[in-house]
Amino acid sequence: MKEAAQQEYVPLPEAHTERVNVYLLIPEWIDPKNIGVNLRGIESLCRLSGLRSVVIAGSTGKETSKEIPAVVGFNQEGGAYAAKSQAEVAVPLHDGNFTYDSYQSFFPRCARWADAKVEINMAEMTQRIQRDTTVSVRDAGRWVRDLNGAIKDGLFTVGSKHLNQSMEKDEKIFFWGVSACLMGAIYAQTLDISLIVPSTLLALPLAGIAKHVTDYAHYLKARVEGVASEGYRWDIYPTTPYTRRMAFTTLAASTTLIKDISLNKA
Repeated sequence: MKEAAQQEYVPLPEAHTERVNVYLLIPEWIDPKNIGVNLRGIESLCRLSGLRSVVIAGSTGKETSKEIPAVVGFNQEGGAYAAKSQAEVAVPLHDGNFTYDSYQSFFPRCARWADAKVEINMAEMTQRIQRDTTVSVRDAGRWVRDLNGAIKDGLFTVGSKHLNQSMEKDEKIFFWGVSACLMGAIYAQTLDISLIVPSTLLALPLAGIAKHVTDYAHYLKARVEGVASEGYRWDIYPTTPYTRRMAFTTLAASTTLIKDISLNKA
């Protein structure tokens, strides 16, 4: 498994590591060994977004997009007149969620790691390719492009949702309480009304540092007590991981996760 992760693109049947498992139901006319999976790229996105593991699975039993005729009027018998144009009820190509083990509650938010699952709607993907008159349904390149886009979007959605979790009630009380105390202390030194804004700009980073210190102490206490963890995720600002979110967004946009590797074998 470690050898597989060290390769840039691993054939689909071998796309399994301790952190990432990929199971895609591709058409029988496409050789799965020609579909390359960027395991290192997926693992990097997982680490940035706090995902301990991810399962990427193709599903064929989900709903597909449907076209619904637009009603423009009714006849005397109550029958409907349908317009030539039709409204489409679109179905997304991916769906995902994440869960925590029960022991994760012992850790602060910056040390909690989730297990995620991303489902790819293969029935919807097949339908979209069939409707595209510019390519053949047997065009392996089109399948690779759609798979890459769906997996990237699905993993980005789940990872972003995990990163963007709001603070819990006790965290908000601590952070804003410390911020208010620091602002009051700074302002009290001068009693100058013009220093309210500067004191606020100084107090918030100091409160963030205090939050990091207390969170890391909480994390170390749980580790000393024997609770397993993937590690503490540092960020410039612990309440909202701006830098980690920016790095995650940039990497997700610039990384190709699925690629046709048949040319590499020639």
